[in-house]
Amino acid sequence: MAIYNRIRTLSSKDLLAIVSTAIQGVKTDFTIQDIKNIMQIMSNLSTAEFDHLTIPVCAGYEEKMISDMNVLVPDLNKNIEVIKEFLW
Repeated sequence: MAIYNRIRTLSSKDLLAIVSTAIQGVKTDFTIQDIKNIMQIMSNLSTAEFDHLTIPVCAGYEEKMISDMNVLVPDLNKNIEVIKEFLW
């Protein structure tokens, strides 16, 4: 959220300079024009509220040792249920 708030205070020129620099290290199907359009839309969302969801969800996994590695094994049903609730 802090990044969003900071970005909203930047001028279009500064935003485009940041995007032009950062895009070189990002693989995307977006064109620079697509990104400019998204930036314009985002700048108009002054009252937008954001929610977030971490995957795997809290209490939606267990830690296991597999092939000498510590891994998180998700409870797929629990994660699917929480994702559906989050989206709808």
